Amino acid sequence: MQIKKIAIEQIIPSQSQERLFVEEINPDCNKPNESLFLQPVFLHHNRDGFTILYGFNYISNIYQRGGKNIQAFVIPKSQSLFSALNIVADFIRRSRPLWPIEIARILQLFNQQQFSNAKKSAFFKKFTEKDLTRTLEERYLALIGLNPLLHKFLIEKKAPLKTWFLTAECPPVIRDLILNLITECQPSLSTFEEISRNLLEILRRENIAPEQLTAEMSQVLIEKAEKIQPSQKLEIFRSKIQERRFPLMTIHRERLNNFLQTIQLPSAVEIEFNPNFEERGYRLKAEIRTPNDLRKLTEFLNSAAQSDLKHLLEIL
Repeated sequence: MQIKKIAIEQIIPSQSQERLFVEEINPDCNKPNESLFLQPVFLHHNRDGFTILYGFNYISNIYQRGGKNIQAFVIPKSQSLFSALNIVADFIRRSRPLWPIEIARILQLFNQQQFSNAKKSAFFKKFTEKDLTRTLEERYLALIGLNPLLHKFLIEKKAPLKTWFLTAECPPVIRDLILNLITECQPSLSTFEEISRNLLEILRRENIAPEQLTAEMSQVLIEKAEKIQPSQKLEIFRSKIQERRFPLMTIHRERLNNFLQTIQLPSAVEIEFNPNFEERGYRLKAEIRTPNDLRKLTEFLNSAAQSDLKHLLEIL
């Protein structure tokens, strides 16, 4: 492989392996003479010219600015496409692992090019450290059907492979619902996983079509849309899903909250507990700023409230 100056007119867009890899744009690299290690371009030389393996965005940017040539890593004709892809993937892996969608696209290309199972399995093993099975390959290929905005979200959040697979398991209409939620509310990765998992569990447990569940949950957002912050909208959405998936838990939580209203807590004391009851017990959170705060806490713990605190432990 050599670094060469290549005329853009020699590049063959129609034969390029389009968007196999997720290109990371360096905003400071908008000039043809910038370092290839900051903004890499990989071309594969063949008898008709050069095909792009990596660097579509950079080449397009230079072309739009009137540039005629680019600096590129050129993989020679003597190297097969399989070897060329390994070279690019190895380069990318120096700074980060390959994203699941990149592995999926390469597997799809291998199938289209009718590469041998041995080559496909070797590439997969090298970059995932897993053996390629038919089931695992199908799960990877399903990622290609995800909306590019979901790809972007999962990459930005550095989502683990299980989250990619979880997203792909959701029916298309459910994925559209989740995507709308991402666009409007920008949830954390853990919240995204929770919502996706719960929606899937509802579909598995209940005799309900994905379209019907999507319509119901979309209605929740529509009804609460006016004068509400995205974070509040997200919490409402989560609560409705929790109620739907765990109806008994919802009833129990309401009873518990009603009981908490009967306990006369000092102003500097709060009771905290796991809202999903995944941990037994609760925490008394006391903020002591003055001797009077300490006195009130001592009186509270020595009062008849002790029986309420014991009962609360039994409830939880």
